[in-house]
Amino acid sequence: MEVDTMKNYYIDLGSSTIKVYCYKNELELLEEHSIYFKNDFDAEKGISKNNLEELCDYFKEIKSKYDLKYYNTNIFVTGIFRNLIQERKQELVKLFNDKFDLHFNIISHGIENYYLAKAMENDYNNKKVLIINMGGKTTELVTFVGTKITDTKNLTTGVADLLNKFDKVNEKYSGNSVEEMEKFVEAKLSSISLDKDYDCAIFTGG
Repeated sequence: MEVDTMKNYYIDLGSSTIKVYCYKNELELLEEHSIYFKNDFDAEKGISKNNLEELCDYFKEIKSKYDLKYYNTNIFVTGIFRNLIQERKQELVKLFNDKFDLHFNIISHGIENYYLAKAMENDYNNKKVLIINMGGKTTELVTFVGTKITDTKNLTTGVADLLNKFDKVNEKYSGNSVEEMEKFVEAKLSSISLDKDYDCAIFTGG
């Protein structure tokens, strides 16, 4: 198999979704895979044994499929993984280095918010924009005006909270009303205060 050294791979690993991107002439989403890392998660013990096995099996598959190498692959780990104690984080870094020769890079809220705003700023110069970046376990609210971030809020709630509360929400007939789900979400966000003068809001997330 001939390796295309011009390709670079970017993997977004969040609380419930793994997205694999490739960049050559433009960024392309290759595939997505769901693992609910919140289930049986413990900050001191780590992610569950079953989830760890599924994570390793998936990376074994995509490493072979795309010929992922240390020099052409960047993994950006967010969400619930930030809550792990340092020892568990180091174990995952070592595991990925030893098993896959890849760097398991857990990035901070601050770095994620910075690049999220940078990705948007050219299209929304001189406007006040609220970016809502919702993941499985966490949500980032980033306000930027012009080219500057003016406020960030990092919430420990995400899509998984809604799915755990309303486990049939994705079915044709969930048995729950929109009003009921709105009330649940509003209660989760009741302590959050936001400005009233945004020019627009942008939703991103997995």
